[in-house]
Amino acid sequence: MLSDLTGKVRALLDACLQLVGAAYSNSDAGLYLPVGIESLQLTKSPGNAVWAYVQVKPDNQIIKADFQLINDAGETIGAIAGLSLQYLSHQSLNKLVSSTPTESSDKCIYEIKWQKQNLDRVTHHNQILPNKWLIFAEKNKFAEKLAAGLRKENCILVFPGEQYQNLGERQYQVNPKQLQDFQQLWKHLDHSATWGVIHLWEIEYDQSVLENTLEKIAARQTRSCASVLHLMQSIDTKQQRFLQLS
Repeated sequence: MLSDLTGKVRALLDACLQLVGAAYSNSDAGLYLPVGIESLQLTKSPGNAVWAYVQVKPDNQIIKADFQLINDAGETIGAIAGLSLQYLSHQSLNKLVSSTPTESSDKCIYEIKWQKQNLDRVTHHNQILPNKWLIFAEKNKFAEKLAAGLRKENCILVFPGEQYQNLGERQYQVNPKQLQDFQQLWKHLDHSATWGVIHLWEIEYDQSVLENTLEKIAARQTRSCASVLHLMQSIDTKQQRFLQLS
């Protein structure tokens, strides 16, 4: 029984490490290696399926992550606090791996290598810059400052709400769950312009990991992921010629 639980905990920690990699990206060449953990609490057995919500806190060359663990019933079954990962440059990694003259780090790790390909033809569409902006934002001063920086007359602000509504002053409201709201929004845009899209819903959300529930996480996914999906589904072939996602 104990060995079975230990195996689940190992698999759980490995999955959490993968989740940190998905939530935090760094353009610097190098690796982040796990070096410590402050606490791991399990109030119930993980079972066969676990949901995890992560908060990543970068701090110089160390990043820390806190997790809330939830089962399929929406119950909190545990938490992981202070999972620490230390940055390691490729130069330092080479010194560690190349401990003997015959061993090279090239044989021990994988890396992404881009390969140049010839294009049959290059269209001019990719070189066209947006001259108008569709900004999905919360009702706060940040959205107003962003629109002012991009010239307010060239921006349309879109806020989340219960139903589609034209709020006036180049402002609209759409329901993130309703595809038809996004379709109706496109009908009011200037089709002669090239639109850039900036999606900021949930970007300023800040809440303690332990205050979340499965329902709250699902609601946030709807406002962020589902809204982007409906945005893309609402674009028809004619609109693709004047739309550029940013």
